Amino acid sequence: FPSHDMPLKKGIKKVVSPFIPRKEQQMVIDDKHRFQVVIAHRRLGKTVMAVNKLIMLALQNTKNRPQYAFISPERSQSRQNVWDYLNEYARFLPGFNSNKTELTVEFTTPSGSTAKIFLQGAEDPNRLRGNYYDHVVLDEVAQMPRSLWGEVVRPALADRQGGATFLGTPRGKNFFYDMYQIAKEDATGNWAAFVFK
Repeated sequence: FPSHDMPLKKGIKKVVSPFIPRKEQQMVIDDKHRFQVVIAHRRLGKTVMAVNKLIMLALQNTKNRPQYAFISPERSQSRQNVWDYLNEYARFLPGFNSNKTELTVEFTTPSGSTAKIFLQGAEDPNRLRGNYYDHVVLDEVAQMPRSLWGEVVRPALADRQGGATFLGTPRGKNFFYDMYQIAKEDATGNWAAFVFK
């Protein structure tokens, strides 16, 4: 991660992430577009990359109480596929606290605020309503309902001009395909499209 003048726990001189990104992962992490669509093969390390992107974004955020979400098609997938990675890469951060029941992790940002990362599932969109998010990762988007983006996630990003990263592997013409077309044809400068074969 970029270096920060972080308020560290007493006795801690430096915080170093154990994550060493591959070239493709680094491209997505460094990308500054508000929205990214990432089509990638199964062994790229999408989950690890996305978890570390959320942590990095939180550490750079100067807003009060930043919030982030990693959304899988089902909440049980987030618990099974993401929970351990999130704890592994965030546990060294100041103020770290994890709640396995709620599937949330909190830590202190360099600005002194508390950042929170939620692990969610797309099978119950109502569970996502009412929150604001600074950035959301949607994983395996081809398995999610189209309405999730327009009716739930996009409005949750609006207040804070939050962003989103769409991840997945190709599965025909579906919601993920549509999001890739939007990113590929974007004229606003808000979208980026990545394809890693």
